[in-house]
Amino acid sequence: MVLALLFPSYAISILDEGIVLKKEEEVSKISKEHFDIFKSLIKQMFSFGVEDEQDFNPNGALAEKIAKKMRERQQKLANLHKDDSTKVDIYSRYASILSIGLNIPITKVMEFTPYQLFDQVNRYRLKDDYEINLKARLAGAKDIKDPEDWMKDVHSKS
Repeated sequence: MVLALLFPSYAISILDEGIVLKKEEEVSKISKEHFDIFKSLIKQMFSFGVEDEQDFNPNGALAEKIAKKMRERQQKLANLHKDDSTKVDIYSRYASILSIGLNIPITKVMEFTPYQLFDQVNRYRLKDDYEINLKARLAGAKDIKDPEDWMKDVHSKS
């Protein structure tokens, strides 16, 4: 189920020799030899207490994409924690933001899957940027950049 959340557009097969991910002509494999690396990536993605720095050595196009995303995430988290004297779990922070921003109980937000939580936060940011832009224009602001369409497909690669 976790793999289906991470790779929603891939057909996933778990075989004796490893995990196979298929999307049209593209076939990627997570072999037994690389499973520990993959497991470590998953732990880092979902903040399961793994904070140590790692160098990712991907094997395959899909693995390289995942490794690149993980490097970007590590950099963003490092930048976030530079000025933070206390560490706050990203899920708690996002749940709190959504709870206040959308005026829903935090207990409801805590029931979200990580995929739902990140999806909602991304969509909320887009909508918030749009509303701020609209308010600025109504107040007479000129020469401001158009906001991204908050109703766009946030899951497309382009």
